[in-house]
Formats: sequence, C-alpha cells, structure tokens
Amino acid sequence: GRGGSAGRAREMLAGALCCAALMPLRAPYHASSPLRPSSASGFRDCRSRVMLAAAGDGDQGARDAADGWTGGDRLFGLKSPADLVQNLLLQCAIQTQLSYYNEFKNEVRARWLESFLGHEHLKVERVSDHGGGRQVFKGVTGGLRCSWDEYLRTMLDGKPQTYEIRYKIGTADTASMLDKSALSRMRAAADAAGEAPPTWASAAASRALNPYLQKERQEEFRTFSETIVPATVARGLLAICSQIASEWELDLALIATDGATLAQACAVGEILCCTDAYADAAPPAKRKRLIPARALTDPTQPLPAALTDSFRAAVFQWSRDDGEEPSAFRATSFDLLQRAVTRQAVLETLFELTQEVKASQGGGDDRSADVRWLRGKMELWLPRLEKPARLSLSSLFLVELLTEQPAAAAIPAGGLRMTDPAGVAARVLARRKEVAAEWVHTLRVSADSRAGLLRSELQTKLVAMLVGGCAYGEVADEAAGEGEQGADGGAG
Repeated sequence: GRGGSAGRAREMLAGALCCAALMPLRAPYHASSPLRPSSASGFRDCRSRVMLAAAGDGDQGARDAADGWTGGDRLFGLKSPADLVQNLLLQCAIQTQLSYYNEFKNEVRARWLESFLGHEHLKVERVSDHGGGRQVFKGVTGGLRCSWDEYLRTMLDGKPQTYEIRYKIGTADTASMLDKSALSRMRAAADAAGEAPPTWASAAASRALNPYLQKERQEEFRTFSETIVPATVARGLLAICSQIASEWELDLALIATDGATLAQACAVGEILCCTDAYADAAPPAKRKRLIPARALTDPTQPLPAALTDSFRAAVFQWSRDDGEEPSAFRATSFDLLQRAVTRQAVLETLFELTQEVKASQGGGDDRSADVRWLRGKMELWLPRLEKPARLSLSSLFLVELLTEQPAAAAIPAGGLRMTDPAGVAARVLARRKEVAAEWVHTLRVSADSRAGLLRSELQTKLVAMLVGGCAYGEVADEAAGEGEQGADGGAG
C-alpha cells in the first residue's frame, strides 16, 4: 500500500540525510546557469599557483609559470590542484565510454555523450567494424570544458531524453571500407608498378554491365526510439573512473622510477641525441643507442630501450594481471599520465627557480640563466606535449634536458652566467617523483569525492519524492528502469 511505501521512504530519507551529514553538500548545479571559472584567490602556496599556470597553453603557459602568475581569471574549472587529476580521469573515462559505444555500434549514445556540454572534441573515431576506435584528442589540458564535478553533477541532474532514429535499410558500415579516393590510389599504384589487374576485376566489370543487376531497389526505412537516462550514463562514467584510477596507481609507481633509469642511461652513454644523417650513417650496433631528430615526429622510429623501460614494464604487468580486463586506450592513457606528470614537474621547477631569482636579488647564486634556459625549453615543448606525435614523448623531453651541455647566457642584471642543465634536470626528476607520489594519494582519496556526488543525487531524489508527493513505487520503478540499461556502465 501507499502508506507502507511512504513509511519506508521516510526511513530511507533519514538514512540518506545521516550519510549526507558526513560530507558537506554543495548547491545543485542548474543547467540554465553558465559554467564559470572558479576563483583562484584562495590559493597562495607555490603548488597551487603552478597548477593554475598549468591551465595556460603553449608559450604563454611557460611565461606565466616563470613570472609567478596566478591566472585566476583564465582558470576554467580547476578549483584545487587535485582537480587536474580528476579532470584527466574523467576525460579518459568519457573517451573510454565512447570506445565502448563504438564497439557496440551505438551511434546514438556516442553522439549524445560527445555533445554533452560541448565535448565533441573528445570524440573517438571508428576505424574498423570492430573495436573501440581511435582517440582524436590527446592533450593534457583543455579536455573538459568545465570542472569534473560540474560535468557529472549536471549529468546526474539531467532528465531522460527520448530520440527517434530513422535509418535506411541496407546502409553499410563504412568504418573499415576504403573510399573511392583510396581505391583510385591503389589502382594508380598498380598501374605504375606494371602489375596485372586483379582476377576479380573482369567479373566486377561484367556485373557492372548486367542490366538485371542495375535495377534500383525501392528505398526502405525503419524507425525506432532510443531513451537516454543521463544519470545512468553518469554512473557508468563513475565506474570507469574507478577502474582507471586503480590502473593509474600502478602506472604512477612505474613513472616515479623511470626518471632515474633515464638519468643513468644518459650518464653512461646508452642514449645519445643526434641528427638524422648521423643516425643513418652509424653502424647498426650503435644505432640502437641513438635518438635522431626525426624521432619526435616519426612514430615508427625505434627508440633506445631505456626510454621505453617503464612502458614495457607496464605492458608486462597488464598481461599478467589475473583481474579484470584493462580499460580501453590503456597504452595511450599511460602515455598521457607520463606527459602530465612531466609537464607538472617542469612547471613547478620553473616556478621555484623564478622565486629563487627574486629572492636572491642579483646575489651570487643568481639562477636567471637557468630560468631562461628552462623557460625556452618549455616554450618549445609545451605544444608538443599537448599534441603528441608519438608515444614516449615525455621521455624524449627528459633526455633532452639530461643531455644538454652548459652554455653562457645573458641575464637581465647584465653580464653572462653559465647554465646548469644537469642541476636543473636533477631538480625536475626529483620533483617529478614527488608529483607521481602525490597523485597516487589524490587518486586514493578521489573515490570519496565521486561517491559524494551519488549521495547528493540520492538525497535530492528522496527529498523530491516526499515534497512532490510522488509514490515510492514510482521512484523504485525509475531506478529499476535505469538499472536495466547496464551497457552504460562500460567496464563497470
């Protein structure tokens, strides 16, 4: 009866309020209100300011970090240093969910998720008739148009949406098919090589001339409806976030130690940077230790073993893991994490050096030359780290820092100072190890923040149920309907 249901609903509401009391509840986000950057005025420590500077892109990001810029007006969605990790986590979860949708050829849900709050740039391209596809966006910053919690809170508060889909019968899945231009290029290449036409060419030409095979079929269409429950999609993303967070804890342990491996390899000459011509002329035995200039943009160029030690160790760990299947894009996710940790460590080191220069005020320990040197490196490498042309790009960046030779450089106070690339690189590697350890801790405590969003949703529904006078059974039916769409959970 309704009386018993109402009593049970009040008991559930009381329990939910007790749980919610354990965690402060934010005001719900309304889709009608614009997403605004969060104020950064409350941050004063070095790490927070560097995190804000990291929100910049390209050359401006390096200059801002070196000048101690706090960037509150340009910061979009990062309310604390931990939010960078959470944003990256949700960015990867969205792309993973899109990969699952592609694998099951659910184009409607994939398009809906891409367009939610304007995240079309996170789309995953289908490249075959099976599998999840290829990531389009691989950047460290700018993946989310808002903060991670605003994204999920808006999705949890969304209402179910029903779409009507009309498609033509006989429409082929062209993801793995060659287009006409590709076929033309293949024919042109065969003619240029003097090869004979394939055996099926004559049969295909005969069919093309057969009038009985050229009859036009009457076009037929089918229509069906698809209902998307945003809250169900959000729960699926949260489940994927939990899986990726556990994977990243293992990856960060490997990333924390690969800097020492690179430093040792550079010190003993196992890694050498050189020109393309020198690498091509080198004997095969020596070529294995060389990094030609083309390695930055050519993903097929092999790298010395020391640069890929951590990645190969990670792959070995994934293959021998007896637990659940790894998430989609496991390899590119590891590379993203490498680039993010390296980028953060270099920006923080650059900021610390800048503060030392300001504190010295032209004293004997003037690090202005090192600041200018590292700033120049970041102006060159920040765009590369945002749009990687290959895997292991952050390792190539670290090798460049480790193998740089000291040089005389002009300083603002006048005169010349010798740069200390080895000393700066050592500080970067030390800070990189600390950042990796801090991010492991952040991932472990981030589960409570994500669970808080679900507690908020439960409390909001129960309050609406009692205040609005809806029956407990209707809420239960809605929850059961959402649970039937388990495919949105992806790996969860």
